[in-house]
Amino acid sequence: MDHPIEALVAKRADSLVATLLDSVRIPSVSLTGEGIAEAVAFLRAKLLAWGFDVEVHETSSQPIVYAEIGPKDAAFTWLTYGHYDVYPADAKQEGWKTNPFEPVVDGDRIWGRGAGDNKGQHLALLHAIALYRELHGELPIRIKVILEGDEETGSRPLPEFVEKHRDRLAADLVVYSDGPMYPNDQPALLWACAATSASSSTPRARSATSTPAPTAAWRPIPRSNSSTCSRRWSTAKARCWCRARATPT
Repeated sequence: MDHPIEALVAKRADSLVATLLDSVRIPSVSLTGEGIAEAVAFLRAKLLAWGFDVEVHETSSQPIVYAEIGPKDAAFTWLTYGHYDVYPADAKQEGWKTNPFEPVVDGDRIWGRGAGDNKGQHLALLHAIALYRELHGELPIRIKVILEGDEETGSRPLPEFVEKHRDRLAADLVVYSDGPMYPNDQPALLWACAATSASSSTPRARSATSTPAPTAAWRPIPRSNSSTCSRRWSTAKARCWCRARATPT
């Protein structure tokens, strides 16, 4: 029997996909500013409808949308991240067969600028939170969301935002989806830490969400525990990536 949330996702599939398509239709190009205001308004309206407290923070470039949801006195806090901006689309030079900002559904694929970087990812997370609340009511944890509009141009305003709101952004865990997909849809776990070196490991796990056991590869890396990393996340992109590939058994 399907898990209740899986059944609800299946029931709402067309609506969930439609929300993504509406987002992709917004040409939110950070380099030129085109569509940015529309994208911010779109996210703000959706987040409010899903029960989030929402703020729009102006920056030296594009606005940052910040939202929180869940009990303020929760014992656990999750900080997540996404970006609503996209890179400019040159349909001819890039070989697009369709309009980059008029998404096309082709089987289980969606062709459109931003569908896979990063609108699809952050909307999937936000939809999951909204559906959980619909099924179970209040969340058991506090969730904080950063949605920036400058990722494709270097995330220049983000470090200042994080530093300014360091205490407010304190969290027990930082998890977000904005990374590569391995061939054949192989699941991957990526984690970040403020350091100057990188390491790689390939532990076996029973599922894509399983936690690999600590190994020697973790120990040389400063601030590699989730609590410290999340509380000291002060740069737009972490300075090293520690990659673990989870191979289902």
